[in-house]
This record gives sequence, structure tokens and C-alpha cells, in this order.
Amino acid sequence: MRMFRVVLTAVLVVLGLVAGGSAEAATAPDQWTSEYAGGQNASANLGEQVITAATAPRLTQAWQVTGGSSFVAPAIVNGAVYHAVNADNASLPGRFIARSARSGTQLWSAALAPNAQYYRGQTIVGDIALLPFEGWRQLGGITAVDLTAGKVLWSRSRPPSATNPGNDDGTGGPIVVDSGRVYLNAGNNVLSAYDINTGALLWHIEPPDGWANGVAAAAGRLYTAGYAGAAGPGLVAYDGATGKRLWTSPGLYGSPVVVGDKVLVPSYQGVAAVPAAGCGRTTCPRTWSAGITDANPQSILIGGADPNYLFVTATLLDNTSRLIRLSTSTGVRQWTVNLSKPSGGIPIRVGDTVWLMINANAVRGWSVTATTATPQRTLALPANSYGAVGGLAAANGSLIVDVWPSTLTAYRVPGT
Repeated sequence: MRMFRVVLTAVLVVLGLVAGGSAEAATAPDQWTSEYAGGQNASANLGEQVITAATAPRLTQAWQVTGGSSFVAPAIVNGAVYHAVNADNASLPGRFIARSARSGTQLWSAALAPNAQYYRGQTIVGDIALLPFEGWRQLGGITAVDLTAGKVLWSRSRPPSATNPGNDDGTGGPIVVDSGRVYLNAGNNVLSAYDINTGALLWHIEPPDGWANGVAAAAGRLYTAGYAGAAGPGLVAYDGATGKRLWTSPGLYGSPVVVGDKVLVPSYQGVAAVPAAGCGRTTCPRTWSAGITDANPQSILIGGADPNYLFVTATLLDNTSRLIRLSTSTGVRQWTVNLSKPSGGIPIRVGDTVWLMINANAVRGWSVTATTATPQRTLALPANSYGAVGGLAAANGSLIVDVWPSTLTAYRVPGT
């Protein structure tokens, strides 16, 4: 049997041998496993040691491929970049592709399950890739690809709605993984959990009190949050094994981010932290709140988070935007950059740098501990990369920009 899996020799990174190295980076894996770099949605790769504050000014375009990208960032694991390419006709199978992170050369591809569109990225867990899909003549769901055999392991559509079947649609995704389970947020506020290895449905619920806008998972718990200004319970924590609701924290919206003992979530015009383990009651108060004056409530995005810092972007009512660094432990604002255009992107942490896509046509990077607004590098994307939406990922020495509808562009430090 042909082996599709990319096999690389593990390299032990020793503290101090790589410029910009740190104890934190030396022990963290250098990988980007999903849209937001893991089920906790931290959008951070602390293990990257090639792209650093010292080397960022030298980043240049290394390769580009066109023709069929998604709305979100690719995965980068063990020197391979993983992404899906959809067929022109939804009834035909798309392709799941592995490329070299260094050169962009295609390593292998696998046919995906048909009657589906794969726009919401992929999550890599060991030898399995999990891809949420939007169904065509079927409900949305998840397809799993065996990276060793290079073929579909299983594919499941979510169960139909028991409470509102007339409004069932093909929407599927996002997904997050934790504790051997993959969680799907799809359709009309439907949450499902599946066994990663077999695709067996573990539980399926339809919360009656509001849409789930974003999901995160950690330590056996699933977290969801709603839409700004919409009715609903706000942040909700579920038991990942059973789907039982554990507690809520009202007035919180968007995509939750789990860092250590905190869940970080946008509020109406700001950001708040809530204890990840709950508070022993059914409704939990916030640990801290940080306001963002004049922010459009739907625009607040959290990323680049670790136990020390988190980064927030927000588009303001005058259509400008801000990039803000906060203390993870206290919510105190430490640094702000005013941007003349809406960002629309989630800031990502790459080693000791932070990067942000600006209006889907440029990417800027700063040191994590920056004290001025001047970026260390501005990457003006090639004209054929301009688009309405896109995603950033970085690992194995490559910063990769995925801009819908058709381009994947990688930047590297020359000679690496």
C-alpha cells in the first residue's frame, strides 16, 4: 500500500540554539492543526522558531498555488500543508491535498466524499484529518481522511432537526476536537459529537435558547457563544462526554478562546474572561472585563492568546480598526495600534511575533512585546490574492495566507 503520510525526523530544539528561542518555544510543538491552531481557538503557535521578531523583516514570498482554496487557514503539521480543493460541481468529490511547507510541491491528494463542499478548513489529529462539509442534497457533516492510507476513513451527515425540520439546511461547521471527540456546530443551532476514529455519533442536541456562533473545547468541556445583540444564554459550557449543559455566563458572543483556567469571549463592546471550570453555580460571573470604545459588536475577534497575552481586533463605528494587546490574567490593556482600514481578521501568534491580515490584501507583523505601532514587516499580498475573506496559519518556517476564492501564498525567511 502506498504510504501517503509525510514522515519526517523529529528535531530536538535546544534552548538558546535558535535565534529568538525561549523555554516556552523550546517545549511547544511547532504546528498549526486547525483553523485556529487547535480546539482551544488560541490561534497561536508558540513553537515556531524560524519566523521570529529578528527574522520577520526578511520574510519574502516563497511559493503560491491557485485554484480552489477555502474560507479559512490551512493546517501545517510535520512539514506538510493540508487543504481542500472543491470540485466545480458539488456532486463530484473534491480533493484533500498535502503540500510541502517549504516548497509548495504537492505530496499527495485524496478524493473526498461527494455531494459536499469543503469550505471550513480541516483539523489534524494524529493520522486523521477531519473536515466539516456543507451538504448538497444532504445535511452538513464531517468527513475523516486517513493520512496513512490517503483515503476517506468515514463521512457522516448530522442528524436532522427534531424541533425545526422545515428549516434544515446543508450548513456544516465549524468543528473542534478534544478528548477523542470531534464536535460539530451546524445547521439551526445543532451541536453533535462524534468519535474521532470511528465516526460514531456520541450525542446530538438542539439548544432551544439561541444560536451558537462559535465553539471551543478543552479539558472535556465544550463551549459555545451566541451572536451580539441576539437573544440567548451567552457563553455556555457543556459536558463533552454527554452534551449536558453545565453552566452559562450571559452577555458574551462570538468564538470562545480557552487559555489555561480561563475562557476568553467577546462581549458587546469589549472582551471578558470567565473561569473555564465554572464557578459551582449554573450562572457564572466574569473574572474580568475590558471595554473597547466605539467597537462594532459583531467585529470583535480574539487570537494570539497564551497565559501572558491575548490580542484583540475590532472594527470601529467609523470603519477604522484597532489591534489591542491585553493581559490574559487581568484584562489590562498594554498596547494599541490604530488601523485606517477594517481588519476583518483574527490576530495570530507565531513564536514571539503576532500577525494580522488587513482587509484581505495585506499582512502586518509585530513583536509580541511591541511598544510602538510600527510593524516589523508588511506583506502586500499579490494582486491575484485579493479577496473578501481569508485566513492565516504559520508553522515549520512558513507563514501561509489562504484567501478565498483561489490562492494559497507562503512566506519564508530566505535560506530556510
